Amino acid sequence: MEKALIELPWRSVRDGVDVKLLEQEQELYVLTKSRNRVHKERAMRRRQLKWLWARLAQLSTMKLKREELS
Repeated sequence: MEKALIELPWRSVRDGVDVKLLEQEQELYVLTKSRNRVHKERAMRRRQLKWLWARLAQLSTMKLKREELS
C-alpha cells in the first residue's frame, strides 16, 4: 500500500492540509498531511529533547559509586 501511496500526487483540501486518496478493494484510504500537526510534533520532540539534555547534564555531575546504584 505504501508503494501505491508514494506514486499518488498530494491534493490540497484546505490551507495547510493535503491528502492522498487510494481506492483498493472497495475501500478508500486517505493519507493526510497537516502543516500545523508537523509543527506541533516538532515542538513536542524539541521539548522532550531539551528535558533529556538537562537530565543528562544532571546525571553527568553526580558522583555515585557502582555499589550505590544497586
